[in-house]
Amino acid sequence: MNKPEQDSLKWTEFYGYAEDIGDNRGYTIGIFGATTGGSNDTGPDGPDLFKAFDAASGASNPSIAGGLTRAGLKGKMSGSILKLSDSDSVIKKKINALQNNEAWREAMWRTFY
Repeated sequence: MNKPEQDSLKWTEFYGYAEDIGDNRGYTIGIFGATTGGSNDTGPDGPDLFKAFDAASGASNPSIAGGLTRAGLKGKMSGSILKLSDSDSVIKKKINALQNNEAWREAMWRTFY
């Protein structure tokens, strides 16, 4: 049995969580801690999360860029790392706004499993 990244019994409150926790893995996102990648994480699952979000939102040809656009974020891939170019406050605000988005929640579970 797994527990959420945030170690809280109120785990459903964290679909819209995003934070750069300073561990060189990029942003940690959502209930299971998807990361955008960095020097300590060269195989991040954050890019897959955004692609799954695009798919769950109805894209016929899902992409990371499409998922970012749907989330209202700017970024690009640098090898396997997703580099978000918005400010920290914008990234947190945009991800938080997805808290109750059904496609985002579906993408979270598709990516986790």
